[in-house]
Amino acid sequence: MAKILMKQSKPGSMDGMTINLYKKGIEYEIDDNEINQSLADAFIEARWAVLVRTRIVPVPSEPKEEVVPSETKEEKKEKAEPKNTRVYEVAGELDVAWQDIVALAKALDIDVSKAQSGLTDTEVKKIKEGFAK
Repeated sequence: MAKILMKQSKPGSMDGMTINLYKKGIEYEIDDNEINQSLADAFIEARWAVLVRTRIVPVPSEPKEEVVPSETKEEKKEKAEPKNTRVYEVAGELDVAWQDIVALAKALDIDVSKAQSGLTDTEVKKIKEGFAK
């Protein structure tokens, strides 16, 4: 079935007997008790409407999968391990300056910038291993 999309609201007549107000932004089927072909042609010719499609193509009915954005490895890691240890706590355990912890963490690609930055248990383990060498 063909359809038109109204670009602006206009009155119209189906079979000369009933008067309808065709509204802007609404799609109307042609020859299916909504609008007849000659009226649709007049609306299109006057540029009050555009032809949306000439026929409906059946779409196979298969279940649609919900698209979920994939998480990066870092996001998965952060969800799995909470950052509950602060840089200054690790510095106190190792008896080193917190700035040294930050410098090593950056070298290990761990995102920290200050003494209050949080670290996961895995990150703490990597830092401790780095100082053990």
